[in-house]
Amino acid sequence: MTEKRTPRRRVQRAQTQNNAEVILLPAPNHTTTAFRQKSDTGRIESLNQAGRSAQRRRKQEQRAASIARSSLAQIAGTSTRAPVAIPEPKPARRSLKLAAQSVRQRLQIQRRLVAHSVILLAACVVAWGRGFPLNPAADSTDHAIPEVLAAAQLVDEVEAGNFQRVVIPISATQPQSVGGGEHEVVVDVGPALIKPAPERGPAFVATHLVANEETIADIASKYTITPESLIAANNLTGPVAIGETLRIPRVSGVPHTVSEGETITDIAERYSVGADVIMTFPPNGLDQGQALVAGREIFVPGASLAGVQNVSVRGAIDSINQKSQAAAIVLADRTNLREGPGTAYEKIVKVNAGERLQLIAKHEEWVKILQTDGNVAWVAREVVSIPAEVWSVLEETDNFPPPPPPPPVWVWPSYGDLTSGFGYRNFSVGRFHNGIDIANRKGTPISAARRGTVIEAGWCSGYGYCVKISHGSGMVTEYGHMMSNPVVSEGQEVEAGQLIGYMGSTYDRAGGGYSTGVHLHFTIKIDGTAVNPLKYLP
Repeated sequence: MTEKRTPRRRVQRAQTQNNAEVILLPAPNHTTTAFRQKSDTGRIESLNQAGRSAQRRRKQEQRAASIARSSLAQIAGTSTRAPVAIPEPKPARRSLKLAAQSVRQRLQIQRRLVAHSVILLAACVVAWGRGFPLNPAADSTDHAIPEVLAAAQLVDEVEAGNFQRVVIPISATQPQSVGGGEHEVVVDVGPALIKPAPERGPAFVATHLVANEETIADIASKYTITPESLIAANNLTGPVAIGETLRIPRVSGVPHTVSEGETITDIAERYSVGADVIMTFPPNGLDQGQALVAGREIFVPGASLAGVQNVSVRGAIDSINQKSQAAAIVLADRTNLREGPGTAYEKIVKVNAGERLQLIAKHEEWVKILQTDGNVAWVAREVVSIPAEVWSVLEETDNFPPPPPPPPVWVWPSYGDLTSGFGYRNFSVGRFHNGIDIANRKGTPISAARRGTVIEAGWCSGYGYCVKISHGSGMVTEYGHMMSNPVVSEGQEVEAGQLIGYMGSTYDRAGGGYSTGVHLHFTIKIDGTAVNPLKYLP
């Protein structure tokens, strides 16, 4: 006779909606001999003890869950709410059911404790990020926690999006679900963090007027920036000048003028800083994807003078502790420095705006200065900035060379062959010639015959391309038939012998002009009447 085997009891596992693992046990089969109740009194008593032990552990877990929820609510700034009432299960009708619950509780106890720890840790992290103390009673002034919201109000706030939302599965804080399903507890952990907009504004936030005996180091310390930053921001090549106005950067670093085709990576490598430092510095305006523009000045925070190409600026670091000096600040680019106090002296060199010239003495409205290379020169007071108090105490001097002899009043406007003189002639081009013709190769230079002011330059009636220069007292010289547009412009001051154009053969037939070849037609008029140029040319 074949013995009927008792089927093994299978334990099934299922996942709840919140991923909590639940052990599913099949209903006991009273026909199965493996689970028939024995009549042995000791066996029943053992199962009853197991059931009572399971009940005690369940109560302990409920108390632990209540404590965890209270701590979480206190950290998050809400009042402690009473835990959801969990109805006590009815006493087991069968010892077998108590045994099954005991097995399930043993498997879940460790998972619940881990879940409690994770929830508390997450709440602490949120509280730390929010910036309020873990003990609300410890600080009730600047960081006071709002009053507790009622449960319904709290849900409304969360749905409106005014709070960060932390969802805690109730199965993680209670021994079993309520009403047969999983629930969520929503906890207010403070307003959501909003990243503030970056502060816009200029890279330079102040100006400083240099006082007597101030040093670069003194001024830099006053504005909590490095001396190198002050030097680079103002292109200092030596000690600061009394009365000079300096611009003060927001932070330490150097300004940089963008070159054609230059990238942020190129600039970052040049100054040995990170590209993100340049990109995220708000005054640069590059954090929204804007492109670099050639010729624009940006600021490189944290950079040093090592990346600055101007050697004179880098050399100024040796002067940071030198007291301010009496100096002239150049106001415009291409300012002339001369050998003496006056326009009769030869020009030595041109300097650009912002350069500092050390003062030596003065003569009338001219200033004797010392250049950075050690040479002595003179400059007109009107083209430099000198404080009145400095000018008033500057020494007067007559120690300068005599002026050179004046340039010749007249010079020949060009060189070549004199092909036609002034006066009447029997040519088909006209009987009276109001000037002289000088013939040479195309492109021969033409110069101003005398110092004066250009009153016409370009295409002239009869002459083609020409120049007309006024010399004062009603005297005008005319230069006709040039090869192309002249190299001077209307209103320009020219000196005797200065280049004004090139020889050609252009003419304007509509204006009565004509040309038989490459030459210069030169005319002198006094009060509108042509005179013989040979009377004036040397």
